[in-house]
Amino acid sequence: MIKHVTASALVFDANDELLLVFHRKLGLWLYPGGHVEEHENPPDAAIREVREETGLEAEILSGLLPSFPGTVRPLPCPFLLLEETVKDKHTGLHVHIDMIYLCEVENTLVSPRIEEVKDAKWYPLASLAGLDTPPEFPAIAELGLQYRKELHSRRHP
Repeated sequence: MIKHVTASALVFDANDELLLVFHRKLGLWLYPGGHVEEHENPPDAAIREVREETGLEAEILSGLLPSFPGTVRPLPCPFLLLEETVKDKHTGLHVHIDMIYLCEVENTLVSPRIEEVKDAKWYPLASLAGLDTPPEFPAIAELGLQYRKELHSRRHP
């Protein structure tokens, strides 16, 4: 089966609300994300997808990244790495290897910028059960919020 590398972002605001986009083709509310282009690494792809789909500049939350001499540069690790089976008109049934990054934003004014996104909104996690999302989505979002709180408590004990 064909496999594509994708990068996505669980983006939270200061009120612990989650940024979702309504994907026209799929008819679902999802976190921002998409295919990693040939010229970029996965964290950069996640940030680009957030910008393209919502107009927001996100920051990836991660632990301390070491520095090394020479040309080696560490990248932030994804919060989750998922294998997702998807189907679309162009590719048919295929698999996305999705690197999901945990992100925050300061500015929360969304402005969808590409055709595939019909809308973008902030949602409290309690309201996810009433939305058209993939079935695993509320659990992923809850894990992301818990991990975000853990990261913040480590930074500000």
